[in-house]
Amino acid sequence: MRVEIKALAKRLTKTASAALERAAEDAAGKGHAEVGIDHVVLQLLSVQDEDAELLLAAAGKERGDARKEAMTRVASASKGSGRPGFAASLWPWVEGAQLLASTELAQHRIRSGALLWAAGRHAKDLNHPAGPLKPLAELDAATVRDALKTSAESSEAFDLDELEALGHKARADQAARVRGEIEKQKEEEAQAAEKAAQQAEASRAAEEAEQAEARAKAAAAKAASEAWEAAEAAQAAKERAAAALEKLSGGVPPDDEEE
Repeated sequence: MRVEIKALAKRLTKTASAALERAAEDAAGKGHAEVGIDHVVLQLLSVQDEDAELLLAAAGKERGDARKEAMTRVASASKGSGRPGFAASLWPWVEGAQLLASTELAQHRIRSGALLWAAGRHAKDLNHPAGPLKPLAELDAATVRDALKTSAESSEAFDLDELEALGHKARADQAARVRGEIEKQKEEEAQAAEKAAQQAEASRAAEEAEQAEARAKAAAAKAASEAWEAAEAAQAAKERAAAALEKLSGGVPPDDEEE
């Protein structure tokens, strides 16, 4: 179901809404039967509209040339009596621009750039020749977003409440990232401390093992030295015992016995 006209009108930016009002006044002043897409396009091209300038530049089209073409189309509009009404194609065009703004530009409000882009892109669906905006039909979403990012109308493309909500969300996301980074840093520090403790424990164990090995070697050397000394003492004792035994058994030299 088509979005209600009032709801669509409320979603126009101030710049786009002002162009629609000027278009209605222009159509009435010229005695035209309807306020059509061409009337609004002409108003968007007749003022220093940054969206129009930037989009046409991206498409390689001069604003002055596009404006002349739009003026020619408006001049051929049907005459009428009384106050002009809106053409049947006008609000479907605005609705198409709203769809492009929300899905392709990620913006809440319908800006003049979205209206111009929709006029070129949806010309067949609207049964309305794209005319001076035909080059815009070739622009993709990325090109349009890049072209319009420096336009002053970008600040109108969001509701203040939405901007505030986005600001809160951005701050919340930033806080969450900071908390995550802090937790990650704490975890890394804990892991580093645990690794350092394990390395220190391993170092102490290795040092104790080296000390134990040194003590064992010292004990073994001492035992070997004592064993050697004991062996020498035993040998000396053995020699003294042999000498004493020989003396007791009368082992006196023969010359001494004859005397």
